[in-house]
Amino acid sequence: NIEKMINDAREINPKLKIFKTSALTGENIAEVINELIN
Repeated sequence: NIEKMINDAREINPKLKIFKTSALTGENIAEVINELIN
């Protein structure tokens, strides 16, 4: 369950940036790359 995983991670670190991505569609991959570069 992805939403449970996200909620659990935010309990540990509320400031955590979370990107939902898809290797199949490429969804949000550009955002992850931008975050890693900047």
